[in-house]
Amino acid sequence: MEAFFYLGSIRMELYRLILICITPFVLVNLRKQNLFGLTEKFLLLYCAWVTVSFLANHGTANLESGVINFLEVFIGYGLGLLLCGSKDSLKKLFKTFLLVFTLLIPLAIIEASNGIRVLHIWAANIFGNPVLEYLGDSYFRYGLHRASTVFSHPILYSICALMVLPLSFLYYKPLKALLMSTGLFVAMISSVTSAGFLMVIMQFSLFVLKRIAEYFENIYKVIVWGISIIYLLLIVSSNRGPVLVMVESLALNPATAYARYQQWQFSADDIANSPLFGIGFESWSRPFWMSDSVDSFWLNVTLVSGYPALFFLTAFFFLTLKAQWQNKDHKTDGKFYFVFFCSTASIVFAGLTVDFFDRAQLMVFLMLGIYNSFLIKPKLTKGIKNAKW
Repeated sequence: MEAFFYLGSIRMELYRLILICITPFVLVNLRKQNLFGLTEKFLLLYCAWVTVSFLANHGTANLESGVINFLEVFIGYGLGLLLCGSKDSLKKLFKTFLLVFTLLIPLAIIEASNGIRVLHIWAANIFGNPVLEYLGDSYFRYGLHRASTVFSHPILYSICALMVLPLSFLYYKPLKALLMSTGLFVAMISSVTSAGFLMVIMQFSLFVLKRIAEYFENIYKVIVWGISIIYLLLIVSSNRGPVLVMVESLALNPATAYARYQQWQFSADDIANSPLFGIGFESWSRPFWMSDSVDSFWLNVTLVSGYPALFFLTAFFFLTLKAQWQNKDHKTDGKFYFVFFCSTASIVFAGLTVDFFDRAQLMVFLMLGIYNSFLIKPKLTKGIKNAKW
């Protein structure tokens, strides 16, 4: 659903305009409540480096892209951080989230049936902006037209729904959790994307491993050794290499999986030639028949903005996952931290196969901010109620 506004030379969607308006509020209160920890500093450094890389590659011509990245990443994250570890607020927000995806069910079914992007057409009629009414026959898979509903791409619909699936098990018993998450599963099925299915498998596996660890505490070491042995066996036994074998075996569409694998291969020279600032929005090296799309968040960050951007962002996610994992056995709130870890880990994994952009990037970092607000909760007193302009 695209609604655009012009702010100076910057073409802004409505949600980005809102982010601009709340930026002073977020920054003032992050500072006021002393929420700039090391994790947040790495994320801010990432946003700063992305902007610097755009300036180095394009001058001021693409400065707006740096602004948009800052808004969607850091301001979105900071807004989530201001939840300040409030369990009541998280529960209300999550239930609202479930309601929205439940309301999207009939529209997702319609789109999966005929391929017509109903919500995008409605938004275009209201705001008068261009719209792609039908994604094309290439988006027809397993008898379904891949649904995207309010998102730019079907895979983003799936990712944004399933990243919060573990939260269902905080508030409901297993069977009710599955029922209440119907809208999330419809997103997974109607978008027909491997990433969504693999996220659910990963989350479920982590839950099972945690339960096993209660009786066999060395299970995590066994899993690490098992994966390492399988990897080595694939190196020895397959002429395709372990990565390609796993990519093609796990994907719903081996052809698109192989295309993603090729993106890593062909972009390696570009990254090696521009390791510091990346290539920005310049065209990257590839065969003439290959699309210019880069379907990996981690690869795109490195290709566009260089290794420093990748380092800062990796440090942010590492510190986040480390803190969540270390608190998973907390006496009272351990289940919260473990659920946050499952969600964050699945986001990191999904980023290998999809680039987060538009609303998806905002939603990902907003949720990460909410999760991390629980990590800094002991430092807070009254939380969001203290927020002032």
